[in-house]
Amino acid sequence: MRRTDKEDTENNTPNENQEISEIQRKIKVCLRWMWIRGRRNARKNTIANWLITIATWGAFIAAAIYAGIAASQLPEMRSATEAAITSANAAKDSVTLARKNAHFDQRAWLGISYGTYVYKVGEPFAVTMHVVDTGKSPARNVHGEAVTVFLERHEKLVFSYDHGTSINMGTMFQTAPQDAISWLIPTGIPKEGKIQPLKISTRMEAALKSGSGYIVVYGRLNYDTVFSGHHWIQFCAPSTAMEFNQSECTEYNQIDTEEEP
Repeated sequence: MRRTDKEDTENNTPNENQEISEIQRKIKVCLRWMWIRGRRNARKNTIANWLITIATWGAFIAAAIYAGIAASQLPEMRSATEAAITSANAAKDSVTLARKNAHFDQRAWLGISYGTYVYKVGEPFAVTMHVVDTGKSPARNVHGEAVTVFLERHEKLVFSYDHGTSINMGTMFQTAPQDAISWLIPTGIPKEGKIQPLKISTRMEAALKSGSGYIVVYGRLNYDTVFSGHHWIQFCAPSTAMEFNQSECTEYNQIDTEEEP
């Protein structure tokens, strides 16, 4: 027959019963310690979760407050930024203008004058032009073209560069004027046609003396300044003070309006 636990306990010796009681007590203590620790961990986790939640809401509230402040200050910040940009641009423009004015004051300027027209029947005729730099610095790469033609009083002056005399003066200094010549050439010659300097005829001489004909020289010179500016001058001058021709030449005399870099 199988004995029950109670019967086994009753049959145990006092020492054995004491050992059993001690084991049971330790088991209870262990179980209670585990229960208490579990409660503490749960409490810690709960506190940590609350702290995280509070911190999250705090950060959200702070961000909302900052966003509100930034939004209220945005117009002022935009105005301050625009004012700073405007001020910087104004300072830059002022420096640029000062530099351009200094370059304008020191740049090269070309001027053209003409010698006395001396012609002889049966010989080629050329107009002599005096070119001078009236500025405060050298003119570089001076080049261009001049055209000299004979016209009857009734003929209209047409500014054409199909043919002419090339001019290349290189660099010109303020104290060193140079002369250029422009040969008298026939009119109405196709661009691809070859020409030779025209000789003064007796008919031309008579027309020049009577005022029924005239010689006119016109052209254009290009040049660069020491500041890398590109400029030009157009010129025109008749051999006689004819009202018709003077008007056309006066309108043709021009200079460029380009600024210095």
